[in-house]
Amino acid sequence: MREDIIAEIRRLAAVIGRPPGSHLFEAETGLRAHQWRGVYWARWSDALREAGLQPNSRQDKAHPDVLLEQLAVATRRLGHCPTVDELALYRRTSPAPTPSTVRLHFGRRAALIARLRQWTAARPDYADIALLLCGDTGAGDPESMEGAQGEPAEAGGVVRLYRCREQFCLARHGGADGRSRSPVVALPKSSVLEHAIYTDDPVGVETYWRRRFAYRRLDPEWFALTPRDVAAFRRWKQI
Repeated sequence: MREDIIAEIRRLAAVIGRPPGSHLFEAETGLRAHQWRGVYWARWSDALREAGLQPNSRQDKAHPDVLLEQLAVATRRLGHCPTVDELALYRRTSPAPTPSTVRLHFGRRAALIARLRQWTAARPDYADIALLLCGDTGAGDPESMEGAQGEPAEAGGVVRLYRCREQFCLARHGGADGRSRSPVVALPKSSVLEHAIYTDDPVGVETYWRRRFAYRRLDPEWFALTPRDVAAFRRWKQI
């Protein structure tokens, strides 16, 4: 296990271009602190040094790049840029900045999303995040990171199909019914975006595909689709 952790540290460092912090390492690999702390090393900096890397300074914890990485990972898990409440819930199990830290570094929600788009565009490993952010303008209450109460952020939106192993999940962002997205559960980290449909009627499009795939439903959110089903979704024309 020690060698595996060292190998993962080096791999992640090569991807992001600097030594990974312990929280980011945990989020990206699923390896918890109890698996190395007090077992192989007393401090994360010791693990980094053994991997041949120079530990980050303490100030790096609040560096914008670190915060954007954490927000990008959260966006990947949730399927969209998190709201205040979603971020608070997400932070219970995964590393992420507080809403106040996000506001301090990036300001309004629209500015955060624009910054996150810019940050992911320069990093091929986060290309899927750029797709998730398409169509999200960050409209709504700039202080809460949420849309205005009782009002949709915008009528248009996107319906996405994700694959996790042999199962598929439909996720919708935006719509005139006041809901910002579905499903309300976080997607597994191993989920892969199969296709996205950008439309002025995301609720209608989502409803259509949920009904069409109903006979393949495994639970409220997941479906056992065939290659023909996926091909049909991919052929859907954008409105």
